[in-house]
Amino acid sequence: SVSLVDASRIAQAGATVVVMPDPSKAFAVDGVGEVTMTPRPARFLTIEAAPFAVVEDGADVGESALPLSRAAIDFSTAPQMAIRFRVSRRDQKDFQDQADAIMTAITLGLARAADATLLAAITAAIPAAFSLAAAAEKGLRFDELRALVGTAGAGAAVSQDGKLRVAGVAAELTADTAATFVGAFSRSAVAVHEAIDVVAERTSVAGDLVVTCWANMQALLPNAGMFFKVSA
Repeated sequence: SVSLVDASRIAQAGATVVVMPDPSKAFAVDGVGEVTMTPRPARFLTIEAAPFAVVEDGADVGESALPLSRAAIDFSTAPQMAIRFRVSRRDQKDFQDQADAIMTAITLGLARAADATLLAAITAAIPAAFSLAAAAEKGLRFDELRALVGTAGAGAAVSQDGKLRVAGVAAELTADTAATFVGAFSRSAVAVHEAIDVVAERTSVAGDLVVTCWANMQALLPNAGMFFKVSA
């Protein structure tokens, strides 16, 4: 069987895809026997190098921005995703191990949904144009850069070693965005709510089965400046 992480292109590029429990905790309300849900802080944190500088004798030390970036995990604002399909009685007879096949298809679909969630967040951030100089300015190493090439194919080329690359950066194809992005995917994540509901319903006397799956995902992009867009 395939796992969500194994099937995700953003995970292959270095992003973290994690199935998260609900970041809230139940508390009893004193004296009334009721229970209330209180959010617990949960976040994805990235740490950059602190920017030391030379200070002349007698001069004051200038203040720098805190080299930490964080993205809060809040499933109350995360979009809900769903898939629904019908399995006829004939299909049920024709396919052996159908339940396993359906779950594999759902897992592959969740991986693509995670990819689309993060890529949409990167798109919304309107990243700057990619160049090696821009990546160097952010303090990025070349070997931590990865590229995902969308359906427009911008900037993609197959090198002499048979590998797909964008401006020399190792790349992979994705159908979940039109754009091409280069960035440090290890500085990003997608949180997937642990409650992934799969419901199977018999909908007719003929034995047709309707399968519905619901999931919540949230892109975690503490520092969108670590990503760049390639236009040509």
